[in-house]
Amino acid sequence: MYGMMFTHGTVTSMRAVSGTFSQPLRLASNRPNRPRIANRRSSHCRAALTRPDDSKLNWYENDREVFIVLPVADGITKKDIKVKFLRTRVEFEVGGVAQVEGTLENSIEPDDSVWEIDEDDDGQRIVRLSLGKEEPGAMWELLFEDETKSLKEITEKVFFDVEIDDEPAGRIEMGLYGQTVPRTVENFYMLCKGTLGQCPETGVDLAYKGSIFHRIIPGFMCQGGDITTADGTGGTSIYDDGTFEDESFVLKHDEAGILSMANAGPDTNNSQFFITTVPTPDLDNKHVVFGKVLSGMDVVAKMEAAGSNSGLNGLPTKKVVIADCGEIME
Repeated sequence: MYGMMFTHGTVTSMRAVSGTFSQPLRLASNRPNRPRIANRRSSHCRAALTRPDDSKLNWYENDREVFIVLPVADGITKKDIKVKFLRTRVEFEVGGVAQVEGTLENSIEPDDSVWEIDEDDDGQRIVRLSLGKEEPGAMWELLFEDETKSLKEITEKVFFDVEIDDEPAGRIEMGLYGQTVPRTVENFYMLCKGTLGQCPETGVDLAYKGSIFHRIIPGFMCQGGDITTADGTGGTSIYDDGTFEDESFVLKHDEAGILSMANAGPDTNNSQFFITTVPTPDLDNKHVVFGKVLSGMDVVAKMEAAGSNSGLNGLPTKKVVIADCGEIME
């Protein structure tokens, strides 16, 4: 069974999905897999390190190294600094005060790790630790426990008014994590608002209003957002190519009500999304989580009840429609 998907302004054939519920929510395509940006892989560090509450310590990374940077006073010299690199631990003290504590979730190469006193671009004196990654190309994304607090900061709120077989079912209100995955959130947010008009290549309204949930599997998820073909083989984004990259897999499918992107493989996000009805850890590191349901899980339960367990197709037994949607103004 084949369907059609609009990609890059052209029509590409799509193969139907088959398999078990634990498989990723792919739009399984016969298009060749294209390499991911810089061939990077996310290893999803669980942010096990801690730092003092008032610490000015920061960090960044590239494909091969993780850099930990701490501003220091002019009077600090090498004899005031103690650093020890272990495979899963870094010991770092300045003036007898521990700057980093805890165990690394990802391993480093101690022999490839160094530290130095340097100056940043503004002339600020700093201590820079360079940790050689044991697995080059793996992006850690998180390092310190306190970073997880801002990952789920809600930057926008949107709603769906849902109808089931032409009867009002209620409103779902959702919060979006724009600080963590800004392009993914902007895409969903603008499709909820529906103010962009038509896609120049396809003539399709860039809006979720009037679209259906085409795939609902009880005890798993509700999938919608195919605004071009309404059967799971289509969809388009607000961006020029119609698809866009996987921004980050740092957020997890750890509860019911998670908003996440459906895809056809790496870096093929469009307008299709799903709402989990249970925790779905098998989808971690394969689909980009970008928000969660704030209220209206009772509506999601009504939608779930209209689903079916007919393989992975999950063809609903009733018509579930986004009758209206938009931004929640506060």
